[in-house]
Amino acid sequence: YQPVFSTLLRLPGEAPRLFTVNDLRESVEVCLRVTAWNLNGRKIGMQEFAFSMRAGESRMVTEYDETGLVVDVPAEELLWEIRMEARTEDGHRFQARNTAFSCPYKELRLEQAVVQAEFRDGSDGVEVTLRTDKPALYVTLDTTGVQGIFDDNSFCLLPDEPRLLVFHGDANAETLEKSTTITHLRMIY
Repeated sequence: YQPVFSTLLRLPGEAPRLFTVNDLRESVEVCLRVTAWNLNGRKIGMQEFAFSMRAGESRMVTEYDETGLVVDVPAEELLWEIRMEARTEDGHRFQARNTAFSCPYKELRLEQAVVQAEFRDGSDGVEVTLRTDKPALYVTLDTTGVQGIFDDNSFCLLPDEPRLLVFHGDANAETLEKSTTITHLRMIY
């Protein structure tokens, strides 16, 4: 649950619209960064927004038409990354990261991403740094014969944005590396 959240909504036949919702009982200052990627891993464009929201407010931030951020990119080759940070007057911060698409997943022209992992023992558990050459959707890490949990799983991994995970369990880096399988959406179809 994210008390302040932003997402992209595209209804059939309509342009994508960016929405933000504040479910808090107090106002917030919101900073958004929307990055459009094509599915071979190239950033197409980026926009930033900053605005205030009242308690309980929901709003459409912008609408992306054919003259906007993603000119001449088919919906099947487009990925949107939305990063949001909201701050209350007393200094509480809320962060959210969301990935959105302009068409159903099965229509995406996903390229085969190569996901690389580096395992090392850390102070809080085994640290795993993931990198990819192309967008990898629904990246998951599964272990065989090792008890424990990753602090995150099933997420979008983008080029030039390594992701650090921590495994909390009964394994060291060497054991975890041997027992971990990494998969993503493109690998299953």
